[in-house]
Amino acid sequence: MSDLAACTPAWRRRVSAYHDGGLPSPERSLVEDHLRDCLACQHVLASYDQIFRELRALPGFEGLLTITKPGTRRGMGGTMRPSFTWPGKNTSSNVGPLRDNGRPTGGGPIILSLLVLLALAFLVGRTSDLIVPQAQSMLTHTAPTPTLAAFTANGVLCANVDQTTHATYLSSDNHGHIVSVADCGASHPIATVTPTDLQFEALSPDNAKLLVTSPALTTRKAGQRTHLYVLTLANGDWREVGLSPDGVQAPYSADEVGWQNASTFILRSGTTVAQVDLVKHTVTPLGINATHIAVRGTTLFYSSVLGGRATLHRRVLGPPIVDDVVLALGAGTEACTTPTCWQTIPWDVSADGKLVAYPTPVPTQPLTATATNATLILQNLPANTHTTLGTLKLSTAPMAVSIAPTARFVAVIGQTATAPPQLLVFKADGSAVRSDVVYGRCAWRPDGSALVAMPFIPSTTEVPHLINVVTGSSLNLTPLTTNYLWES
Repeated sequence: MSDLAACTPAWRRRVSAYHDGGLPSPERSLVEDHLRDCLACQHVLASYDQIFRELRALPGFEGLLTITKPGTRRGMGGTMRPSFTWPGKNTSSNVGPLRDNGRPTGGGPIILSLLVLLALAFLVGRTSDLIVPQAQSMLTHTAPTPTLAAFTANGVLCANVDQTTHATYLSSDNHGHIVSVADCGASHPIATVTPTDLQFEALSPDNAKLLVTSPALTTRKAGQRTHLYVLTLANGDWREVGLSPDGVQAPYSADEVGWQNASTFILRSGTTVAQVDLVKHTVTPLGINATHIAVRGTTLFYSSVLGGRATLHRRVLGPPIVDDVVLALGAGTEACTTPTCWQTIPWDVSADGKLVAYPTPVPTQPLTATATNATLILQNLPANTHTTLGTLKLSTAPMAVSIAPTARFVAVIGQTATAPPQLLVFKADGSAVRSDVVYGRCAWRPDGSALVAMPFIPSTTEVPHLINVVTGSSLNLTPLTTNYLWES
C-alpha cells in the first residue's frame, strides 16, 4: 500500500474533485482504480466524508451549503458521493424558524459566522492540500502501488514519471509513428515509417541516429532475414542499411547491433559478426563467431561456444585489436538456427564493462519439464568476485538478462514451455524487488530507477508497463505502444 507521501498533491486534488462529483467519466474511472489500491487516498476521501458529516450535523449548516448526492462511487461499497453548491437567495428561509423581524432563532448570527469560517477553512484547505487525515498504520501489501502518469499533450501516458534526471525517450506505436518525448512534455513527431512491425535497437552515442530492425524480435521466424534501417532524428530521414559485404552474395540479417561510435556499429548476423561503417558504406566481417554481442564503446563483448563450452570474450577494437576470454559461461549450444539464438546463453555487461550478469547453468533450449533451476550471478571482472542474485526456478529460466545503466539492478526475463514469460528484477546485492508476467522485452531509463517492460505482441490488454524499481510503484502505459528507448 502507498503511504501519504507517495500520493502527490495532484492526486489529492483529484480525490477532492471526485468527492464533489466534479470529474468527467474517464478521469473518475482513473481515480476509482487508484482508490482501490491506495490506502492513503482512501483516508483522504474518508476525511472529506467525515468533515461533511460533522458540518452537516451542526445547526444551520443546511442553509449555507446544500448537500446533493449525484450518485454513488462505483466499486467503493456504494458510499454516497456528496457535492455542495451555494444556495439561492432564500437562504434565510432555510435556516430555521423566523421571528417576526426576520431574524433566525437560536443565536443564528454566531452559528452562521462559525459555519462560514469553518466551511471556508475546509474549502481552502482542500484546495491547498492543507487538510490531510491523521497518520494511521499502513497495511503491508506485496503488490506494487500504482502511480498516476503525467500526460503528454496528445494524451499519451508518460514513461518519465518519477524520474530523477531529465531524459528524452523515443516511442513508437503499431502504425509506425515514432515520437520523441522530453521529460513529460508534448510528444514531438519524428517520422512515420514502414514497415510498422519494427523494433528499436540502439541510439548512436550522439543521440543523432536510431537503428531499427524489422520484423520485430517477437514475430521473426527461423531463417527469416531481418532488415536494418537507420533513422536520422533531426530530419526524420529513414533508409535501409545495405548489409552486403564484399564477396558475400546474400545480405546479412540484422539480429543484433550495437554502436561503436557515431557512425560505426557492430552487427551480429546468425553467428557472424561484422563492422558496419555508415560513412564509408562498408561491411567488414571480424572473423569471429558469436551467439550474443554487447558493445561498450570501443570494446566488444561476445559469447562463443567451442566443444559445447560457452565463454565470454572481450575484444578491444583497437588498434591494436586485443581479444581475450574473461569468463566461462558453462555449457552451450554451438548452432544458431533462429534470430534469437542469444537466448541459449543469455548475459549482459554493465555500461562500464566491469560487471557481467549471467545464469548458471544456462537454460535448456527448448525448456522441458525436467529443466534444472539456474543461479543468477553478477560477476565483477576486475575484482574477480561474484554475487549470487538469486535462484531462478524453471518458471523463470532466463532468456534475456539486462543490467540497469547505474548497475544497481538486474532484470531477467524468463520462460517456460507452457507459461507466459516473466520479468524479475533483482537488486545488485541479491534481493528480489519485482516480479511481473507476460512481458518479453525491457528498456531501462538512464537514471536506472525504472524500466518499461514491453509485451511480446502489441495489444489493448497486455500494455507496456512502467516499473519504478526503487519505490516498487508501477503503471500501465498507453496500449499498442511498441517501443521505448531513452537517449544517453
